[in-house]
Amino acid sequence: MTTNYKILGQELNRLFYTCPENTNSIISKLKIKNTSYPANIDINIGPSASFSELADSFNPNPNNYVQSASIQSDGKIVIGGGFTTVGGVARNRIARLNSDGTLDTGFDPNSNGAVYTITIQSDGKILIVGNFTTIGGVTRNRIARLNSDGTLDSGFDPNASQTVNTIAIQSDGKILIGGNFTTVGGVTRNYIARLNSDGTLDTGFNPNANGAVNTIAIQSDGKILVGGYFTTVGGVTRNYIARLNSDGTLDSGFNPDSNGVVYTITIQSDGKILVGGTFTTIGGVTRKAIARLNSNGTLDTGINFNINLDIFGDVNNIVIQSDNKIIISGNFFKQGSLSIGEDAFGLVYHESDRKRIARFNSDGTQDFGFDPNSNGAVYTITIQSDGRILIGGAFTTIGGVARNYIARLVLQSANNNTYIVKNKEINFDETIEINGGIALEEGQVLLVDTPNGEDVIIQAYGIEETI
Repeated sequence: MTTNYKILGQELNRLFYTCPENTNSIISKLKIKNTSYPANIDINIGPSASFSELADSFNPNPNNYVQSASIQSDGKIVIGGGFTTVGGVARNRIARLNSDGTLDTGFDPNSNGAVYTITIQSDGKILIVGNFTTIGGVTRNRIARLNSDGTLDSGFDPNASQTVNTIAIQSDGKILIGGNFTTVGGVTRNYIARLNSDGTLDTGFNPNANGAVNTIAIQSDGKILVGGYFTTVGGVTRNYIARLNSDGTLDSGFNPDSNGVVYTITIQSDGKILVGGTFTTIGGVTRKAIARLNSNGTLDTGINFNINLDIFGDVNNIVIQSDNKIIISGNFFKQGSLSIGEDAFGLVYHESDRKRIARFNSDGTQDFGFDPNSNGAVYTITIQSDGRILIGGAFTTIGGVARNYIARLVLQSANNNTYIVKNKEINFDETIEINGGIALEEGQVLLVDTPNGEDVIIQAYGIEETI
């Protein structure tokens, strides 16, 4: 008698099979086949189909987008954006959450316009920038500083003429700002400026970009990376990304030459530079929306994140985890198609959709186990000290679960899983067969994993009965 197996999936390194909604399933027989190189595998049942899932009961529920989130030393979270309520309570564009996501009712700065970026100083004071003109009814044009209790720092008033998009604090306490402004404190400063720690203009710093600055990152040597819409800095051609010396003059030896807008810049611990935006080439070489540069500004040709983006796609945020994995976010609808390569066994091709947030391994390969699946743009990513990941944006669901504009993701612990096979050696083209029935409840996942990180293609076949 011939047994007909249904294919449950094929993946690189890690395979998930999720029990469908509104059903329970029994896999009465299961075959796992390795179609590439020798490896060890685990087979277990876990609570979720992804290694990133919504955490416990964290659900602040603002009524509009979240653009920025910053974590205080006590674990409280300051959020900014376009919202006017949080959890049904009035909070205009800025609020503070307790670590469990509930509203800190004693904190209410009351901005009359959107807050784009929040940065917390070492003394606990809170810098905010955006498109507001008052805080708590007091005039503050696009930049303000709050005391730790949310009241306005009355001695700090830089007064930018137009929107401020980004802010960064130097090690000496001076403050860099970038945006759409052309004056600061009534003095001409085109799109980028530096403030003294008291908010007055640093008059000796004047890079003079010709277009908006979206992002600023400070290197350990004090040099300053900027990205945006500009095509010149100080009258010298620099397409969308440039590096400044600490005095604001152009670093003439750094010229990556992007062909499109740069929204985000992140510096790795080894000094290499990750950039994201809408570009399709860097230095004339194809790189779609994300690229890594060497410290001198040349393209790191040894890594290619290989993203396929639709016409609306962009990468607006890049964050590096403590394990050097790289999380990106934006408004892309398709994160990647990865060609694993042609070898003695033939060409293997894998394609994986990722909606608005994705994660890569440190070598640029996609982390297939990470799939939060946002239904709207993700604008901000912040990693807590416990490894949980805060995301904010314009979404209303994450992984199909209602979360309005902010959510927290948690790393699933393998200790919560029930192992069927653990660390089983499996050779190329070898098959493991498991009999006796594997019961899955709605939402549970059958996970086949390579715990030692080998690059293998796993196929799963089973006889499934839905009850």
